[in-house]
Amino acid sequence: MKTYVAEEPRRAAFSTALSQGGILPTYPVAGGIGTVHTDGDLRVKCLDALPLYYIQEIKLDLSTGGAEPFTEAVFYYDCGIRDMYENKSFVFSKEVRRKMNFPAVLVLHVGPYLCVAAAVFTDRPIVEHLASVPLHAHSTNVEEHDRGRRVLAALRKAVNSLQERYPDIHDKRGPDAEYPFRDFYEDSEKNKHYFTYLTSIEDKRVFRAKLVTQGSDEGEHGQPVIVKFSTRYSEDAHRAAHKIGLAPKLYAVNDVYGWQMVVMEDESADWTTLYDLMRYKRHGDWIQWVGAEVEAKLSLLHQQGFVHGDVRDVNMLLRRNMDQDDDPRKILLVDWDWAGTIHNASYPPNINRTDIARPAGARAGARITPAHDLWMAERLCTG
Repeated sequence: MKTYVAEEPRRAAFSTALSQGGILPTYPVAGGIGTVHTDGDLRVKCLDALPLYYIQEIKLDLSTGGAEPFTEAVFYYDCGIRDMYENKSFVFSKEVRRKMNFPAVLVLHVGPYLCVAAAVFTDRPIVEHLASVPLHAHSTNVEEHDRGRRVLAALRKAVNSLQERYPDIHDKRGPDAEYPFRDFYEDSEKNKHYFTYLTSIEDKRVFRAKLVTQGSDEGEHGQPVIVKFSTRYSEDAHRAAHKIGLAPKLYAVNDVYGWQMVVMEDESADWTTLYDLMRYKRHGDWIQWVGAEVEAKLSLLHQQGFVHGDVRDVNMLLRRNMDQDDDPRKILLVDWDWAGTIHNASYPPNINRTDIARPAGARAGARITPAHDLWMAERLCTG
């Protein structure tokens, strides 16, 4: 291990190690972006421009230099994108703007740590930290060294892939850049069913879409669907709820690189949330029966061995025109993210107890019980 007392030789040694070691396709030069300069970056020609697809920030330590290194790397990335947009000799068509989000890899070498992040651009930079590697781990710490090798291997693959794909990336991408790249789901028989994104819902990872291919039993051409991405989701609980009329039809739950992509029938045309109904239509006979109906359906769900965990008015759907419906007492429950079997389902670490009333035992990591579901159901129409 070698230590440095100045950033410039450390930057040069780091850049040489990554380029000669095959992690980077070429040596990262400290390039200028207007009046600022990176600690090393890689650029590639795309649509007569040179977007940055790799940016590195090198510091002797976290407290040295004029800015926090992660923020500084994001600033350089943002400057690079805005510099292209403001360059009058380079004009993006609306079609290209819809397809491009300028992906880039950000690498920080600060003190004895190597950190990797990924960046994309929508109307602002969106950057996510991916991994940190302690370069001063003891030689006997085999697990940490193995993890470091995996991070470097992934870094090599990501950077080289970006270099290869960037020149015509706007032609090869399917959905517009504001939507996820996955535009199909697989059914239980591994048949692919493609859909087209229409709009996002309230800046959440939930989208309205429509099927664009004829599926066997999975919906008609143009069938509206909801596509949701979540870190966890109980497919079994959702399907059990659908059988008793408590949830929309579920087409599939697919694993997409660690995310659960949920595709279900879109009921928004004929249904509205209890939250909205309470805001605009507080009076009516429906208030008398909705609570009892929810509790009855939940009891059936509990008998099948499942709990929901988040029985709130925003997750409860009722018919828009109950007065004209042949069977107005229909309710649907959505958001089965926390749901599961009675003995295994638990609350997530980020459960909100500050703004949302919950039973006393509903805490991070605690088991979700039928009593919790019913406690929240009793308060649906009373607050």
